Amino acid sequence: MIVLNVQQVKSIIHDVGFLTFLDQVIARLEYDYARWDQFEKCPRHAQYSTHGVIELMPICDTSFYAMKYVNGHPVNTQHGKLSVMGLGLLANVVDGAPLMFAEMTLLTAIRTACTSALVAHYAAREDASVLG
Repeated sequence: MIVLNVQQVKSIIHDVGFLTFLDQVIARLEYDYARWDQFEKCPRHAQYSTHGVIELMPICDTSFYAMKYVNGHPVNTQHGKLSVMGLGLLANVVDGAPLMFAEMTLLTAIRTACTSALVAHYAAREDASVLG
């Protein structure tokens, strides 16, 4: 099983090159959105408390099950902690074996930026030359 922490994710991005990494994420997002109907989707499960929220976000296809744990605790910043943190799990659907645990705070930020770029690409007018 692979375990990716923040430093390992940063190392992968550095080795691949930041712009190449972004291009690869965008290409994968585009591929997965094109096969959206092949995913088994269900609503995220949210558990609220007076301190914040913890959510589980599952999705799978016929090969892989993925789940992201993410929190939202606004007061964390007053204690030197992140207000949003994420952790991901990837498992094999056939036997249920966990394949990877990954830090998802940085990866979620990258995925969000890449999704925004993908949306801008498809939603932009053909004669657009700036985004803003």
